[in-house]
Amino acid sequence: MLRELKASDPGAFAEATARYQEVVVPAAAAEDDDPLAAWLEYGTWLADRVAPGELVSIDASGRSRPPAPTIRAGELYLHLPFDRKRRALPLLVPRRPSAPQTETISLLVG
Repeated sequence: MLRELKASDPGAFAEATARYQEVVVPAAAAEDDDPLAAWLEYGTWLADRVAPGELVSIDASGRSRPPAPTIRAGELYLHLPFDRKRRALPLLVPRRPSAPQTETISLLVG
């Protein structure tokens, strides 16, 4: 995503790299912050800059739903662009995705 952003909008690329330093890096270093939540926030923000869309979570059964305020363990988080010609972007993938989650990735991400 960063490569695409750098080629299409250098100003937005500079903003994205600065935001990474301000959001993700401190969360990874802090003991009381959740680095996955910071990454999901950043990844969603970045994905929207490249291809506006919505964030959804996919549970182990393959059912999609709006994401909860906190990350649910074992769920797949995808950014689905509004432009259906663009591929979905996986932002958080479980360590061991279920068969339905694996199929979802295969179908929507490719």
